[in-house]
Amino acid sequence: PLCAVACPEGHKLEPAAQTDWICDGCERSSASCELEQRFRCDKCDHDLCQRCKLERQAQDEDHYGLLHLERYADMDKENSKKLQRIFGQKALWNHPDKGGDVQAMTRLTLAKTCLTTPDLKRRYDIELRKQHEELNGWSSA
Repeated sequence: PLCAVACPEGHKLEPAAQTDWICDGCERSSASCELEQRFRCDKCDHDLCQRCKLERQAQDEDHYGLLHLERYADMDKENSKKLQRIFGQKALWNHPDKGGDVQAMTRLTLAKTCLTTPDLKRRYDIELRKQHEELNGWSSA
């Protein structure tokens, strides 16, 4: 899944001017919805409308995807190191003091806290399995 603020190439998207453009997600033109905000990647010229950006954000909502971990991964030494490394990289990118988004940083911090606190992680995994109908013998008892 793509980061909530990433273009299809993985680069950060920035709000852009509302000139004539076509969304690379849904292929609608700017004329079809004048109220939608345009998000543009300056590195590779990808454009996404606000709706497609939000859809990508929703796809990436699960804490594991946000931190590039396999779903339900154990927080052993290797995965803990990976989580810290990815969190550090994304925190630098998303931190409000560095021009990032407050909501993105909040989601990132919440994901890290949830996955590194054993009881929270256990409860989160149970709820995630219920959401995805992946009970596999797990119960909330």
